[in-house]
Amino acid sequence: MSKESSDTLAALIENKFLHIFGREFVEAVKFAMEMCKYNFLPKFEQLQAIYYLSRGKDVFVHLRTGFGKSLIYTLFPYVCDALRSSPNNDCRSSIVVLISPLISLMDDQMAKMAERGIHSVKLTDLKDRQVEDLRRGKSNIKIALLSPEAFTSLTVRETLRELKEHIVCVAIDEAHCVLQWGRDFRSAYNELKDIRALMMAGLPITALTATANCKTMNYITAKLDMEGCIVIKSSTNRPNIFYKVCILPNCQGDDDQLFQSCFGFVVEQLLQHNDKADKVIIYCTSTNDCATIYEFFENALGSNIYDNANQLLVNMYVKVMDDRTKKDIIAKFTKPDGPLRVVVCSSAFGLGVDCPNVRTVVHFKSPDTLMQFVQESGRVGRDGEASKSLLFVGGREFGHYKAKLTKSSAMKMQFDELETMKGYAMNTSTCRRFLILHYFDGSDEAEKQCKLMEPQNCCDVCFRSAGGFVSTSEKELRCLSIGKTANKEVVIYPQLSGKQKSEVRQHLTKYRDGLVACKETSLFGVDKVTGFTETVIEQVISKCDTFYSIKDVHDNVDLWGEDHAIAIFNIVESVKNVNTNPV
Repeated sequence: MSKESSDTLAALIENKFLHIFGREFVEAVKFAMEMCKYNFLPKFEQLQAIYYLSRGKDVFVHLRTGFGKSLIYTLFPYVCDALRSSPNNDCRSSIVVLISPLISLMDDQMAKMAERGIHSVKLTDLKDRQVEDLRRGKSNIKIALLSPEAFTSLTVRETLRELKEHIVCVAIDEAHCVLQWGRDFRSAYNELKDIRALMMAGLPITALTATANCKTMNYITAKLDMEGCIVIKSSTNRPNIFYKVCILPNCQGDDDQLFQSCFGFVVEQLLQHNDKADKVIIYCTSTNDCATIYEFFENALGSNIYDNANQLLVNMYVKVMDDRTKKDIIAKFTKPDGPLRVVVCSSAFGLGVDCPNVRTVVHFKSPDTLMQFVQESGRVGRDGEASKSLLFVGGREFGHYKAKLTKSSAMKMQFDELETMKGYAMNTSTCRRFLILHYFDGSDEAEKQCKLMEPQNCCDVCFRSAGGFVSTSEKELRCLSIGKTANKEVVIYPQLSGKQKSEVRQHLTKYRDGLVACKETSLFGVDKVTGFTETVIEQVISKCDTFYSIKDVHDNVDLWGEDHAIAIFNIVESVKNVNTNPV
């Protein structure tokens, strides 16, 4: 990043956050952003989490998939360096311990940090000399990674004791695994709360996840000894995802006919567009289903399963594969213009896989919890573009899951979670988005978010009740006209009428009034309490013609949080869609 860009970003951070967090903290954030080579404005929720951690508070971070939770623990050691430094002591020894569930995820995290010049290491790979350098504050390592199982090692625990003066935080990534895995086959998760006894008194812990309802959060915070922690949360709503459920057809044992009915549209895309086809993830509940579905693609595509450079367009990813093959598949799929367009996989594929331009996630048979379903369907549309979650449900799988739980003497909570997933999958009358948001965010938030959605963009239940569907491509063609001047394409945005902008203003004012009503009286006034000022409303009115994604809102409006951006985008979209022929 150039010095000019760095100075501009620093000024933006100061302008937006100085009055909220104060000079000392904002200066530390500016230093950390520069050290990590980030060239974008951090979100309010990210800095809020870092701020409380810097005050020694435990923080539970529940932010949706793709929000940028990793920024919290990558910035934090540098923020601590800045806060610990003085004119006579330039501190550079702060370390964050990052507990991550999978080796493949650790490797991916370390590779991304290395790209930004952030030095990290697996704690189990540390040599004696490196430990000594870290202990003396002479190392540039900022993130030390380990798995829950590694924490049970006496050697690792002794290393943590030696480094405790420099460890400023323990971050537990993908914290829902504490519940999802810890109570069944990874008992090491249950020992993580012992980490406090090895650290300096008052060391903060942060648990980060995209999928946790109130019960899950309470379970996790109890297991990690984090009761009374600060909770940083945004809405679970992903307004760019269309949710659809289909009952698996009865094909009398003919797998080819069954798979053609489910995946024929994927085959058609690959035949038409080759390595430019939309990216698709197909989740299966068994390795056997992965293998038979992959075999279907081999037979359906023939030689067309390869691109012009003889690279596979479709591949399979399951737990039993060797690490090298897994890494190769992830690298090819996450590369924006990579050849791999479809991955048929088990639940082993997902955690930490950062591929923004996946357009469809298909579940072939239902998972056993809504938490897993939302975690996996959340891999779609992370770039904010219109995308789809498609679930093919047989129904019999729920009986199989119930029998398995009964045999293992599972807790009532697990049976409840199974019933919740079954309710989502077999439902035909209630908005699917509402069911998801009700589970994670409560009925009030669910109702608020769903009222802002257009039926044709929400789910199959709402689409049927609305009586007619306009595809995304047709809608986009209505919204945009393309002109050409001087051999250059120019996008001409249709202007909202004065009447439409007046409607937008009314909805924004109503939304702002609702925020005020929910807040306690503050000495700082309405604007500083909500962050949703009259200036924000004026910025929206002046730029709403150009809003075609949530990113457009962030780029044009000075906002604190992600929830405000989502609300603004939905309000503008609702006015556009209702008034297709503006006066």
